[in-house]
Amino acid sequence: MTTGSGILSAHVAGDVAIIEVGSGKYEFVTTGLNRAKAMAGVRHVAGRLDRYSTLRDLLANDVARTALTQQLGPAFLQAPELERVMDMPLVQVAGFAPQLLTPEKLDAIEAVLDAAV
Repeated sequence: MTTGSGILSAHVAGDVAIIEVGSGKYEFVTTGLNRAKAMAGVRHVAGRLDRYSTLRDLLANDVARTALTQQLGPAFLQAPELERVMDMPLVQVAGFAPQLLTPEKLDAIEAVLDAAV
């Protein structure tokens, strides 16, 4: 927000931008950029669960835990070796078990997480 622009406040509520302006004439232009497009090249954002989140963070979230169980099976969550990789990003864990954590499964897990946002 630029000082002296006449814009008093601006925020987003859901899919709507709410802009409070002073009196006068304004012209607003959109770039068509939405959150999905803006985030497309971003690998990981703090607080957002995705394939770059640690296994510990994913398992602490009900939606992520369910997605992992559905894609990898319940035995995965009971494996004794799991404790050694709990603080690794899921993509790094995939390097230890590429036959289990395939790119397709990572995509499916991330799709569930994206839908939950």
